[in-house]
Amino acid sequence: MLPDAMMDDEDNLMDSSVRLCVFEFLNRTILGNASIYKEEFFLRRLHGLLADFIILHPTKVRELRRAADEAARTIQAYTQEGLEPPSNLQYHFESFLRSIGRLHERDPLGLQLALDYWPRSALPDVRHGTAAHILSSAHLLGSSDGRGALWRFVRQCGWGDSPHPLPPALFVPYLQMLRGLSSTPRAAAQCFAFLRQQSLQPSPVLIPESSRGDTSTIGGMGPVPSSPISWDHFFRSLHRYLCNLRVELPPTDTVYSQRSTGGAGVPLISRGITPLELEGLHCVLSLLTTIAEQDEASRLALAENPTWGAIPSLLGLVTCPVPIPLKARLVHALAALATPSLSASERSVESSVTTLVWHHLEASQILLTVPTTSCYQPRGVQTELEEVESRNEEYPLTRAMMHLLDALTGPVGPLSSSSTKVSTVPPLLGMGTRVPGLDPYLNYVIHSVFLPYSSRSYRSMEEKWLVCRLCLRLFLKFLRQYEPSSEDFTTRVVEVREGNSNVTGSTIVTTTTVAPPPGFHLMIQLHSKSELLRIILNIIDEVAGCLEESGPGTPDGKRERRLMEGCALGCLRVLRRALMLQGRFTALLSASSEDPLLLTGLDRLLLAANPRSGKHDHLLNIARYVSHAGWLPKHAPAALGILALATACPRSPSSAAQVHLLSLLTSSPQATAQVRHAFVECMEAEEDENAEFEEDKDIGPDEGDEEDGTVFGDSLLEISEGSSPNSSEPFKGLSIRGRAKEMVLRLLLQWLPQTPAPNLAHFFLGFHLSKDLRKTVFQQPGILGFPRTCLHALLALLDRGLANNPQATSPSVTQSAVLDITALRPRAPHSALLDLGYRLLYALCADPRTSEPVLRFLRSSSSAGGVAGGHYLTRHLLSIPIITVREVSGGALQKRCEVNALGQTSWLLRTVAVELKALAANRHHLQLTTLLRTLLSTPTVPRAQALGNTMRTVGPGWPSRAADVSELSVDGNRLGGEEEGKDEETTLQLSRSHLLPVGSLPPSGARPHDRLLIRVLEALNFSPEQTPSPNWEFFEPSQIQQVLRQCEVSVAPGGDSWPHVAPSCPALRLVNLDSLRRTLMDELQSIQVSQRQAIVTEMKEVLKYSKQHNHRKARAWGVVRCMEGWCQVTEVLFATTPSEALAPSLHLQLLLDVLQVVLKKTLATDVTSDLATLCSGVILLLLVNLRNLHLVAVREARLRCLPQKVGAGQTPMPGSQADTPVTTHIPGRNAASHGAEATLQANSAALKVILSGILQWIVSSAPPSQKLRINLYGALLNFLHVTCTEGDEWNIGIPSGVNFSNVSLSDSLRNTFLSPGYSSANRVKSQPTEEERSQRQACLEVMVGFGEGLVDVLCHDSTSGHDVCKMLALSCLETLVVLDTSTGPATTLSLLCSRGFLCHLVDSLLASDRTLQGVLEEDEGYAGGGEYSSGGTDLRPLYVYESKMAALCRIARSSRNGAEALLERKVMGCLSAMKVFDARPDGPFWTHADGTLNGEFVPPVAGRYLQIWLPALHLCDALLISLGSRNESCASQVAHFLVSHSEAVGAALRGAGAPRSGSTSQGHLQEIASLTGVVALAARHPGIIGPDEGAVPADPLWRVRKLMFSLLPRFLLPEDVPGAKTVSIQADEETGLCSLQVAAHLLLYVRRLSVPDGAVGETGGAADPRECRIVFSPSLSGAELVPSGDPRGTRTSAGRNIPVRTGGIGTSGPPLGLLVARLVSAVGLDASLAAAESQLYGQLASVPDMNSQELREFLPQGALMTAASMEAARAQAARYLGRRLQQTIRRRELLWFLADHCLLLLWVHLDHFLLRSFIPGDRGRPMSMNSTSRDHASWSVDVEEISRLKSGLVSVFNDGFCKRLIDTRQEVKDRGFVEALVRRIKRLIQFVPIS
Repeated sequence: MLPDAMMDDEDNLMDSSVRLCVFEFLNRTILGNASIYKEEFFLRRLHGLLADFIILHPTKVRELRRAADEAARTIQAYTQEGLEPPSNLQYHFESFLRSIGRLHERDPLGLQLALDYWPRSALPDVRHGTAAHILSSAHLLGSSDGRGALWRFVRQCGWGDSPHPLPPALFVPYLQMLRGLSSTPRAAAQCFAFLRQQSLQPSPVLIPESSRGDTSTIGGMGPVPSSPISWDHFFRSLHRYLCNLRVELPPTDTVYSQRSTGGAGVPLISRGITPLELEGLHCVLSLLTTIAEQDEASRLALAENPTWGAIPSLLGLVTCPVPIPLKARLVHALAALATPSLSASERSVESSVTTLVWHHLEASQILLTVPTTSCYQPRGVQTELEEVESRNEEYPLTRAMMHLLDALTGPVGPLSSSSTKVSTVPPLLGMGTRVPGLDPYLNYVIHSVFLPYSSRSYRSMEEKWLVCRLCLRLFLKFLRQYEPSSEDFTTRVVEVREGNSNVTGSTIVTTTTVAPPPGFHLMIQLHSKSELLRIILNIIDEVAGCLEESGPGTPDGKRERRLMEGCALGCLRVLRRALMLQGRFTALLSASSEDPLLLTGLDRLLLAANPRSGKHDHLLNIARYVSHAGWLPKHAPAALGILALATACPRSPSSAAQVHLLSLLTSSPQATAQVRHAFVECMEAEEDENAEFEEDKDIGPDEGDEEDGTVFGDSLLEISEGSSPNSSEPFKGLSIRGRAKEMVLRLLLQWLPQTPAPNLAHFFLGFHLSKDLRKTVFQQPGILGFPRTCLHALLALLDRGLANNPQATSPSVTQSAVLDITALRPRAPHSALLDLGYRLLYALCADPRTSEPVLRFLRSSSSAGGVAGGHYLTRHLLSIPIITVREVSGGALQKRCEVNALGQTSWLLRTVAVELKALAANRHHLQLTTLLRTLLSTPTVPRAQALGNTMRTVGPGWPSRAADVSELSVDGNRLGGEEEGKDEETTLQLSRSHLLPVGSLPPSGARPHDRLLIRVLEALNFSPEQTPSPNWEFFEPSQIQQVLRQCEVSVAPGGDSWPHVAPSCPALRLVNLDSLRRTLMDELQSIQVSQRQAIVTEMKEVLKYSKQHNHRKARAWGVVRCMEGWCQVTEVLFATTPSEALAPSLHLQLLLDVLQVVLKKTLATDVTSDLATLCSGVILLLLVNLRNLHLVAVREARLRCLPQKVGAGQTPMPGSQADTPVTTHIPGRNAASHGAEATLQANSAALKVILSGILQWIVSSAPPSQKLRINLYGALLNFLHVTCTEGDEWNIGIPSGVNFSNVSLSDSLRNTFLSPGYSSANRVKSQPTEEERSQRQACLEVMVGFGEGLVDVLCHDSTSGHDVCKMLALSCLETLVVLDTSTGPATTLSLLCSRGFLCHLVDSLLASDRTLQGVLEEDEGYAGGGEYSSGGTDLRPLYVYESKMAALCRIARSSRNGAEALLERKVMGCLSAMKVFDARPDGPFWTHADGTLNGEFVPPVAGRYLQIWLPALHLCDALLISLGSRNESCASQVAHFLVSHSEAVGAALRGAGAPRSGSTSQGHLQEIASLTGVVALAARHPGIIGPDEGAVPADPLWRVRKLMFSLLPRFLLPEDVPGAKTVSIQADEETGLCSLQVAAHLLLYVRRLSVPDGAVGETGGAADPRECRIVFSPSLSGAELVPSGDPRGTRTSAGRNIPVRTGGIGTSGPPLGLLVARLVSAVGLDASLAAAESQLYGQLASVPDMNSQELREFLPQGALMTAASMEAARAQAARYLGRRLQQTIRRRELLWFLADHCLLLLWVHLDHFLLRSFIPGDRGRPMSMNSTSRDHASWSVDVEEISRLKSGLVSVFNDGFCKRLIDTRQEVKDRGFVEALVRRIKRLIQFVPIS
């Protein structure tokens, strides 16, 4: 502190300070330090000191002013005498004024301290702090008196109340003070108003001496202003200087003209400007520039005032011979006046000002735009650059011209929310004198300024980089304003309408050529090997080298280095923008009709050699800028954008660029470590404030012109509260370092799926490039020398988002007053960055090349403070983003974060789904159970408290490792199913409980909704938000909606560029608010001025509504994305989790819970179509899993009851016992499956709810999408399979193809002519239990409860809509009919008949005849084997036809009423009229007829024909079975069908009997089996069996009968007969089964011919031989038969030729030897099949105990056996053995059927031949047949042949054979039929004499 004496002598202290030049010291030393302006304390303190001096010492201020006036008069006097002023003059007042101005000229902190010097305004004081005088010792500073004193000081210094005018010596300091006090917009407005009001005495300043004698007028501008400090005086002075300095051009221009004179002998320069005047002009122009830049209203007033004429005066002075610095200052002032406004309300005024400046600039020709040879052109800026500035090595005018062009061409780009990319250049600039456009100005910038800049000399190197940066700023602006158009590549001609001065009201139309925009020329040069591109790349290389040499902390040349860095930034941004436009530009260039330019492309030029280094290292130089992101944060996003675009250009081989860059990065260890570490640093940088440049705008553009972030084109628009409604700002609030992180993440996402591998993404993520990527083992940084990579940075980034989660913080910690831990945490990452991070993590886990090592590292990763071995995904699941946002945030924060939180949750859930699949496949039960516990557990304590407690112990959100896998329980029981099933009641109780954390008790009232998996679903809001449309006054709502649709752009993909992350939801389209704003502004131009303000207000409402519309759509799209992830987790969890990790009973219970929740949530609201499709898809897959669980449970339950059958004389399998249930061999699985079955039965109410929900959704979803209906119908079918349908026993869990012939044969055996011994009681068949019947009845009641609406929907969808939807609707409809028929009255069938659906369905078959014929057309691309080229036949009509026929077959089989209903609707008549059945293909097609059966996607033509032909035969079979063979109407219609298509029937039968058919395909055999089955069932019809007199060769039925008999030798003769050409029934089981079916149908047909109606009773009693026809000849010679295709119909034997006649069949009949051979073969084959059946029973029972070696026998060849696939291998082996067992049982049944029919036919014929064919005693003479024969025909028999027949049969039917034959039926309860026939046959051949 100062001594008291000194304080008392205050005046002396003040005088001493002034004498010691305190103000000069303050101005030069203190205020010259830039650090002063960064501290508020310093600024306020200095402001208070100066203000205190003015307020508290007014007398001292007046003394200083008087001293200054005296000094000024002294200087003036000495000057008039031509003497130098004295050196001891004092300039304290001047220094005081300059100090005030310099202190306030910059206001970086926004304190607005300069407002204290101006009078109070009506506007509120918005300055920082409570008062401006907070640090002032004068209490009057904040009062009216204090501010009045300051304001009086300002006025009196200039003119005001002072008795003396302002002397010229104080003019410059005073203006400097005014310029400093105008540093803020409000202060600038005050200063402008002050200068406008000054009008007192005439001014002696700034008036040329030649005119000072007469000050009344100046150049006709009116009276001279009375004050030298006023706008009138400033502009009048400028105009006077212009009039005195302007050079008039002579009227002619010849070489003889006087060069030294003007037009009338006036000297070229009449006089110059004094230094004092020059300094005053500089100050005036600086003040004008400051006010114009700070206040928009003042700028417009200055530019538009016609009295002042600011623009013409300033531009005119530039053409005058004045010093270069003054010209630069004039151009700067013009730039300030021409700077366009960003306010939409002033856009039209701004346009007029800018246009005015352009026209004056064009007229002044300061930049020569019109070529001329005149020598009297004024000296332009180009001349000054080449002649003056280059010589002086200073370029102020050039820099000023760059600023002017920058101001005149509009904003750089999206500077703010309201900016546009539209240029402010007049479209026809220069029209009339040259080609309109900016070409001359662009050529000046490129060729005169930028290209030679590096070769010029500079006094200061800072100016070199400053000139370069200004040029790059213009280039970047032109490129950002340029959008490629097809008009740019052609000659653009526009029409101009001008008024005709001669004729009133008429216009003159002229055409002119317009030059393309400047961006076009820049694109041409940047995409070719030009000098411009070379210099840009050189700058990038040079600056990169300087940065690496100097480093960030180099103090020398700080400003120069910043300028150099700005140039590099400009070059990077120019290249990035050029690459962004390259795709569309080159596409339009290639499509142009004129001669196209040959451009190399910037992406290819970046791969060229660098002249500076001789290497191809341009991309490496660009990548090096990423390493400087620590102190150059703006360079990193630009460099990363170039790398992304260069390696992903659509026309460039991106793989080549990527391989090239990868080779550069791996060429040296230094480059590898530097660039990889740079990427890691970018991802780990702290997101602090934006790193802005510290210098003024001369360095470069503001960072507000950052690109819109759409480099990759797929950014999600994040619209936050309070942000501008600009759709081009996807990451609002993201800092510069955050933008770099975003670019790195997007770059890795782009590179990851590219080929070849390894690629750049693998390099930066740390994979080993020298070996297989899957073998990479990630370690923590530093362990085993492993570096820190982008993968570690990615996990740390996501962990930081988790650590900053408010839920992961303990309340006791956050509320601690001792230490605020949250303040020490790093800044939380932006939510959009977390979204990208989770997306990249999913991409790594989903890529097969990187999935295994990344997932392995995630399983071993642990959180900070956690325990090693913790699963990374588990921690993030515990704080899943969508639940966190909803539970923690609220209001604006929730709305701002919810869209990105939805994306984060989506990618996290997708990643968890991949991990679940991998863990289940690799059988990592510990990790799998941990994830399951996290997903399925319910919290027992409040979430925040639980997470806080957990964090205090082992880390945030991570459970203690003390929980062993054995403790992962449900109410204390394990998740796995090994120990379940001990007690059924306990199992059911556990299945209804919920997962809890270890050691906790179940909370009271715990619900399934408390599980994390279901909580995520509950957190999603399915209700679509409705944005209420306001009542527009001026805009039509429909037109607004149309405009919104037109302005929509895609900001996020529906199908991403990366296949492994492709979402299924459609692309997100949002309204581009910039485009909408431009559209509305264009509409505003046509509105009357009186309504303008009201329309502008309503426009703001439209923009606000559009912003809300974007919010709603973005949120809905995010919900769809999140729902996709949830669906994946749910589907994978239930589909892949093994029973060891999740017990079947709990699995089933969880399925039911999730199904109910999804249905309830979906039906509760009106969901969108995308969400409905996703929900229906997950319901479908869950029901498929439910069906699989049910099938497994039923299969294992039946395996428990399966007897261990062992054939007689065979040894049981080791470890098995005969007739012992398999239960003892599957100890661990029986209880689990039993618990699953019990759980399903105990949840019958839940099943009814699920069924009701599905049906309600089907009925109420109108108008639905076809995919939605397909999913719902598929779900309904799977549900009905679980609850209502009766499956085949051995098909439980065994997939098999559709085999209609099996159904026809089994049904025919059950319904027609079965012997008593062939009973179906012992067939493997399960009858529904009472519970199953009640369940079916309950389901039917639910379905019937929906009334006729359900049937109407099914009928509608089965006749219209998508083909797949038709097929599924038909399947649902037929299932409903069958269920309704089996449980009660057929109400559904009645509805179908009454509503005409059956008629429509039948008629549609005939309508599809033509399309089906087109299906059978041969494809041109057919190559055999089911291979087709693209563009083949449309097969959809074929599949729809199959579905229709399947539905008709089910209806026909359902009941007799169903079959009759079909016949009444003339279904057989429609089939008879269809021509497609006659289009049977011939030739080599039948060699590929098995295409469909073998699983080929596109069946061959023969396979397609079978798909059409077989269903028709199956329908005939179903009708005959349902109505019975004695239904004449049905039989006649079927016979008519066969006759109508007799050619197809005959071709099929002939093909089966031909010799070449020895290799008949399985498909052909199925056709023969079905066809022979239909013929056999219809054989009772009189048209097929009639009198011999009606049988003629021309009769189609006669030919059918003949062909049927021709098949007997082929299918009845065993393969072991010498010379037999038969189908082997042992080579292939499927083929052998089909052959047995054909043989059975043939014997059934022969029996029905031979044994007429009434011959065999209903009970299968013995036949009356007298009522039977004779079909076979009495011969046992089977091998001597002529091939069955021989048309002669004779046979050759060792004896004579004996003609034989049969009942209308032909001239000879087949021998009885066929029956005998078939019988003997059947007995032998049955024995082998019995042994095989017993072995299969044992093998099937021991499948659970088989090891891998034993299982390999039943798996496909080459199948890999791993620990993960053992369970699947056992299931596959069980299915294989079950299928073989089923086929074996069916073959044995067929063999029994064949044996029964052979015995019956053999007994009938032996009875006839031995008892009735001849008279005993007449040997060797033909005998006539007994007259009791029904056909009254005669047979000629040979007694010797009868003897041979008898002796042969005696040798066959010996005791051993008869015993074996009878023993084949030991498992049949009633085998008396076989015993009786055997007994009668033996009696005939042993006791009946023939002589």
